[in-house]
Amino acid sequence: MQTRYLTSIQDASKFSAYDGPEIALVGRSNSGKSSFLNGLTNVKGIAKTSQTPGRTQMINIFLWEIAKDQKIYLADFPGYGFSQVNRNTKKMWQGTLHEYLLDKPLAFVLFLMDVRREATDEEVEFLKSFHHKKLLIATKTDKIGKNQAQSQLKRILSYLERRKVLIEKGFLVSNQNKEGLDEVRNYLIDACCLSRLSQTSQS
Repeated sequence: MQTRYLTSIQDASKFSAYDGPEIALVGRSNSGKSSFLNGLTNVKGIAKTSQTPGRTQMINIFLWEIAKDQKIYLADFPGYGFSQVNRNTKKMWQGTLHEYLLDKPLAFVLFLMDVRREATDEEVEFLKSFHHKKLLIATKTDKIGKNQAQSQLKRILSYLERRKVLIEKGFLVSNQNKEGLDEVRNYLIDACCLSRLSQTSQS
């Protein structure tokens, strides 16, 4: 299993079709997306982390090779909420990101959020704006107790359900102590690679 950086995209006209399932990672600038991507792929530093939220400023594409003829493409989206950029740049990002989510045949969208907070109206409307399967990745679980984290995950999922946001599954993850990373990794590999192999054998 290995992972490598492929390219960065800022212009919607540069979108490419890939020969494997693609997964998008979205979330606020302080949700721990880069650390999660490093932990998920077991490659330290594949995604650059920073003490300054919002450093990811383009859609970064990574090739995650699970095994021979089994690969997943990971699209790491710019974070939102705390990015130190001007209004025009933010507007351009929003247009590019929405176009990407609407046009690409994604296998999953991973929505990352700090387990200690609640989903905002803006996030609810964003999640309702595209049809792809969504997984909730509740991060920074090491910051609170296990029972509290489980209770908070249920609250978030229940709230999103009431707001008509369909979440396939929720996961508790800590990039600090690696909690939950194996569960997410196995789920994605099973869903993307095994189903693809089954479809290939039937064709």
